[in-house]
Amino acid sequence: MPENHPHYMPSALLGKSIAKYNECLFDLKKFLHAETKVCEVNTEQIFKQSFSEVKKMVEPTVINVRSSGSENSAAACEKITAGLVEQGFSILDVKSLVEQEVERQTESGRKIALNMNHGHDCLHDANLVVEVLRHIIYSGNGKDKFLLVGFPEQIHQANIFEKHCATITAIVYVTPKGQPTVEVKGNDLSAKNIDSIFAKEFRLKTMNEWDASTFDGHLGNKVAWGMFTGRSFSGKKTVAAELQKSIKSKLVNMADLAAELKKTMGTEEEPFEGDVPLEKVEDAICQLVHSDRAAHNKFTYLFESWMHKTATDFIGFITHEFGNPTFVINTTCDKKTAEERYKKKNETEEIPEDAAQEMDDSAKKADKQKIEIDQCFASVKGKVRMINLNTNDSLETTLTNLKGLFSAKVIIVNHEKHLVVDTCCSNLAIKYNMLYLSVYQLIKAHITGNTDIGKALMATRKHKNLTQEAKSNADNFQEFEYSAVHFDMELVVKLIQATIAEKRTTQQFILLEGLCNNRKLSDDDDKLSLRYMDELFQIERNIGEVAAVISLQYTAEPTQFTEDKWEEFAPVVIEEKKAPELDEDGNPIEEEAPPEEEEPAKPKWNPAEFKWTVTNRRAKNMPQLFRDYKGINCHCEEKLSTVFSDFKEDSVTKSLDEFCQRVLEDHTARYIYQQVIFEL
Repeated sequence: MPENHPHYMPSALLGKSIAKYNECLFDLKKFLHAETKVCEVNTEQIFKQSFSEVKKMVEPTVINVRSSGSENSAAACEKITAGLVEQGFSILDVKSLVEQEVERQTESGRKIALNMNHGHDCLHDANLVVEVLRHIIYSGNGKDKFLLVGFPEQIHQANIFEKHCATITAIVYVTPKGQPTVEVKGNDLSAKNIDSIFAKEFRLKTMNEWDASTFDGHLGNKVAWGMFTGRSFSGKKTVAAELQKSIKSKLVNMADLAAELKKTMGTEEEPFEGDVPLEKVEDAICQLVHSDRAAHNKFTYLFESWMHKTATDFIGFITHEFGNPTFVINTTCDKKTAEERYKKKNETEEIPEDAAQEMDDSAKKADKQKIEIDQCFASVKGKVRMINLNTNDSLETTLTNLKGLFSAKVIIVNHEKHLVVDTCCSNLAIKYNMLYLSVYQLIKAHITGNTDIGKALMATRKHKNLTQEAKSNADNFQEFEYSAVHFDMELVVKLIQATIAEKRTTQQFILLEGLCNNRKLSDDDDKLSLRYMDELFQIERNIGEVAAVISLQYTAEPTQFTEDKWEEFAPVVIEEKKAPELDEDGNPIEEEAPPEEEEPAKPKWNPAEFKWTVTNRRAKNMPQLFRDYKGINCHCEEKLSTVFSDFKEDSVTKSLDEFCQRVLEDHTARYIYQQVIFEL
């Protein structure tokens, strides 16, 4: 800005003005969040990302309902559409609207009619269709929720609609109820279509019946919360605290909120006396949730205690504000276990009579409370997870069981670069209701989007050389540049955890591609710094139990480690006996005998007397490690790709499909490692 501009401000004054603004910004933001509907946009990102966030805030909610086209799915589709209308969505029957535009002979209608005169369908030109829809959606009639019917059907149509009209919030993919898998349109798992694209972007949501709460959850509008109940010393508080490590959650303590409110209701000279009204504590909970969501932070809120007189009163308040809970956990243990925990906590051998009575009363109260809670949620049975968690075993066992209840199981997909799996995995995620994550695609999205975790990843990047086989001209996702091998493993795991926490809904399996890349590294030192063992343990500890691994490759790997190399030791050198020293007369001088020891000296340990395998710089491969780690319940197998098809692309699709189906059927009984061997 030139100095002669009327709004010009010298740099010194500008600096002071900015400092003053930043100083007031904290209080200003707090006020705006409390009194208005305010949204924040991070402009440190690339413009495309920031503008995308702005669009989300001002654009209408647009839903597209699709199905496989079968008779059963069509019936379910009608019911879900009716449910969406009840939620305030306006149906846009696109073909009918375009035909009306042609009848009215508007400018757009005349252009569409011209196309129809040349033998094209009225939806042929996506740009003209979107032009018609844009006038309707942004007509200023106060409506901001729309349901597209019959359009878009193809990828390019969706791209044009999103570029020139609005972002499609989600595709609701309808599948018949009662079937073990989701019907994929045409059952073509290799087809790259609008469904597979939206599934990979986490915008395809499957439903088999209408349920408003489930729909809100799919759109990310539902507030997730859970509650805990149980007798004293059943581990209720410990379980609630530990659950925060497995899911993105906040433990809400109403007593602590009341204590904070009490400080604001008085002064240092005249502190507030008495109890904080329950309504104020309830308002504080609502404010906490609303503030988090305004800042785009989505947590599951955990309640292990409440200030209401009964559980029914608490449930009445919380369900009115946020709907039904995601889960209810009832922690149980027998009387003996509770008594042992009391003794350990209080460092005593005996339990006083009054304490014993309190523990008995607590057990009776917990039993009564469980019945009360079960009755509250009896009408929504099947939609709220009612979990009974026995904590009699060790803390480690209890936490393992807890993690199993809330963490999805993992299926690792490894493959040669020329054996493309991306579209197939997207469609399999639809068919089997899994969450598909391609790690290098996630990393690329965050780095190019300049997100906070993307910047952190870029700061740790150390390039590693990949094998020639890992490079491919067909690499549309630039794995060579964004492979997890180049970045700090802990940050990569945090990215995966955050993605699962944000995108996972009802999926019980994660289809994970792009980790366990040791075989793709060309340098031996790099291989030793990123061992299969390190990655596998990170996945198990931080993401979920690995139920199965499938590897599509050109060469089979041995599944058992063979000890065929042995340490060699240099032969023992026997020192020659020194000639004795002589006296003046030439006689040998006798050496003084060493002092006698009480115990005879132990022979010096000599490793050469034993047989040792060479282990240095000889790490186990992935199938060997998986087999040893999982034990006797691990089933390793090899199959030729020609068992599935003579065509490479079909073999990829069919082998992955069969494998996922087997894992879903057998995952409780065994772990599977399958190598599918392709010809070069």
